[in-house]
Amino acid sequence: MRPSVLILLPILLHPSAGASQGHRPAPVPDQVVAEIRAGYDSGFASLIAALPPSASDPSTALWPLWALGRFRTQAVAWATMSGDTYRALVPGPRMPAWLVVVPPGSNALRRMKGSLQLDPTATILVALIAPERVTPTWAGVFLVHQLSLLADYVHDSTSTSPSPAQYNRTELQAYDLELMAADFLSQGRLRHMIDSVLAHWTLASAEDAADRIAAADPSLLSTLQATVTAERPRSTVEAELRGGVAATSMVIRYCEVHALSADACGAVVRRFTHAVAP
Repeated sequence: MRPSVLILLPILLHPSAGASQGHRPAPVPDQVVAEIRAGYDSGFASLIAALPPSASDPSTALWPLWALGRFRTQAVAWATMSGDTYRALVPGPRMPAWLVVVPPGSNALRRMKGSLQLDPTATILVALIAPERVTPTWAGVFLVHQLSLLADYVHDSTSTSPSPAQYNRTELQAYDLELMAADFLSQGRLRHMIDSVLAHWTLASAEDAADRIAAADPSLLSTLQATVTAERPRSTVEAELRGGVAATSMVIRYCEVHALSADACGAVVRRFTHAVAP
């Protein structure tokens, strides 16, 4: 589940104004869900398809993304939601993990603590996605985080109510893969720009870094996001999620530059999370 920097109350989608007289009919919930689902599918598929053939080699840096693409194909399917009931979108073998775009107006939206999160109340392993419009490029990056969580729980056979140590480990891995995906799409510009920012900051400690990143000016986060794509966000939620990825990527990159252990980096992430909590 994403930290407070990415936690947003879902907003209802509004019909857009028509180009001619009057207004276009508001899209029906099923249409909205299908369009959002297609955006996540195309964004993630494009990301995986862009990986070089060498990514299939476990010794290469991009292999974790390639492996996540295989996991998506082999172990994750889309489901629909009616009330609190999940049903497979397409008949077939029961998958170990599921993705669901929550229908607009569903009571489940009020229970969600973020725009993308695992459902802690479900008897199956399912990642919920709020019905918010997102550019496909960034949808692919956001989906990397959720698929990483699902893969960790599937492979380790852990529950969706993990211990604090287990939760920190899975989240840290998800943030790392998220940065990897965003930096790959930016052709390395994201890490390069983060390095430039960190090099110009005077940071006394890892705790100082976490606090400084949490207080980063929105314009800096926007500049970092622009390395991935020049597309404008399609919703307020997407804009906030992009900013969250930019900020957490700075934290993860700080850990990489300073060769922090997983436990030490986890502590930096927790410090950052607490600093941005409302």
